[in-house]
Amino acid sequence: MPTPGEPAVPTTTRLPVRARHGQATTEWLLLMSVGIVAIVAAGYGIASTFESSMSSAGRGASQIYTSGDLGR
Repeated sequence: MPTPGEPAVPTTTRLPVRARHGQATTEWLLLMSVGIVAIVAAGYGIASTFESSMSSAGRGASQIYTSGDLGR
């Protein structure tokens, strides 16, 4: 039990200020990299749907350009 003049947490468990320098930057970079990996993983899940939709849109645009008919 600490005495009244003694800190509750021993100073040996605290990191020196120099050891924590840049810690916030490292944590933010790790957080951003996890987010980027999640976005890329989600992109792989919808890539085939996006590809087939764009192919369908391309065929429709090609038909409109060749015929000149907008389907009115």
